[in-house]
Amino acid sequence: MKISPQSDCKWDYRGTSLSVLLTSDEGITYMFETHYSISDLLDRPESGTSFCIQDATLLTNYLEGLSKINLDDSSCLDLGLNALACERFVRPSVPCSRYFLRSQGQKFKFHCGDVVSLYSKSGNIADCLVLEECDADYVTRLMLLNPAFQFSSYEGRRCKLGGMIRVNPECVCAFRKYDAQGMVRYA
Repeated sequence: MKISPQSDCKWDYRGTSLSVLLTSDEGITYMFETHYSISDLLDRPESGTSFCIQDATLLTNYLEGLSKINLDDSSCLDLGLNALACERFVRPSVPCSRYFLRSQGQKFKFHCGDVVSLYSKSGNIADCLVLEECDADYVTRLMLLNPAFQFSSYEGRRCKLGGMIRVNPECVCAFRKYDAQGMVRYA
């Protein structure tokens, strides 16, 4: 199955969840349910609102970035559509730079759609997709790609897959990679 962002892709709702109505290149229609409920949304698209050019551009950027970390097409599409919904409609989270180390030395350059890592002061690593390099508050918007992330060992603040994380751009580091032996390598 291949899905290309077309004019027949529409935002919709299934129960209380934001969803996307997609039509495959073969003409089959699918309903994709995002991770976000109506209560998570700052802006609510009208049911049946078509994808706009901005949606298609962002989705393309996200899919290209996710494909670079060797995910299968289905996983890329799932994460890409959730990233699109997160960037366009989800209520921005409170900036949380205080939980993360700032990169040392030469500034790391990243772009919308890149997969990056954040290193917490408590020793945890969050792998994220860059949604926006610098928003109106001069922080970077990211979407968590890990199943879950605990910001610190002494506070109960957590984030789940698809959650938005906003940090100072200096906290963003190159994505870590795994080899076959489970060892971490850095790109």
